[in-house]
Amino acid sequence: MKDLKEKFKGTIFGLAIGDALGAPYEQFSLEQFRSLADDILDSYSSSDLYGLQPGEYTDDTDMSLCTIEALVENSYLDIDAISDKFVSWFQTDPKDIGRTTSAALHEISKGTPSHEASEMVADEFSAGNGAAMRIAPIALFNYKNTPETLCQNIIDVSLITHHHKDAVGGALAIGLLIYFNLHDPDKRENFNKLISSSALIKDEDLIRRIKAVPGLSKEDLIPDGYIINTLNTVLFHFLKYDNTIEAIQSVIKLGGDTDTNASIIGSLMGSIYGMKNIPPYYTDNLQNNEKIRVLIDKLYEVAVNDKIFY
Repeated sequence: MKDLKEKFKGTIFGLAIGDALGAPYEQFSLEQFRSLADDILDSYSSSDLYGLQPGEYTDDTDMSLCTIEALVENSYLDIDAISDKFVSWFQTDPKDIGRTTSAALHEISKGTPSHEASEMVADEFSAGNGAAMRIAPIALFNYKNTPETLCQNIIDVSLITHHHKDAVGGALAIGLLIYFNLHDPDKRENFNKLISSSALIKDEDLIRRIKAVPGLSKEDLIPDGYIINTLNTVLFHFLKYDNTIEAIQSVIKLGGDTDTNASIIGSLMGSIYGMKNIPPYYTDNLQNNEKIRVLIDKLYEVAVNDKIFY
């Protein structure tokens, strides 16, 4: 079970590290990265865009931690509790928050039920990666449950803010792959399980797109916030790399939505490799690292050992 605990740690710390490393470079272009030192991503940087200090993370991690807090405080999945955590965080005026998430949480804060709120604000621009970026804790929480239960939980949690089928489908793909990684150390086999999950994802077009990822080149990747492009980017790196930090750095150097894409690849890599290739610098200099450690420990106890926290 030690390896499993390491995967829990790797998933959440990988997510937060990717977020904190990537946030200062959001919307950078490849050309801008070429002007920077080769080792610029070997350490955390500050961000003029969001006023972030080195090692400070953004909404990807904030919302994931909100989710963990709700899970461990209730010891079961309570959509209203997660939604309440999101709204409380939203009301702190966070430095970074996605357009669709902001619009949905604004409606919920006025009293609109969460699933109604996400449908109200849905449009052609709401097929983003804002549900997938915060779904890792749901995959961990469902470690002992069936894939079917996991998928229903992912749909329910995604719909708090994102109603677009692509956004929900992308969250299903990321959540399922993390779940498979927890149970099996063979990442190629886990990717094959993902592309055989049409009965779970129920979107043949999305499955077709995922199947095509191994045939992509780095030049094919579009690192923006559209969930299909995010899936291409992170799954390409998941298959290509065997080092978590190197995968995160490579994703960031593509530019675009650097914090979210890096956080998702960090969670995927951490769920298969644990903490073994994450140097201590990245956790020791991460914002609120002790709080994160405690939350990971509690989530593990709830998910694996059925412990109830009061």
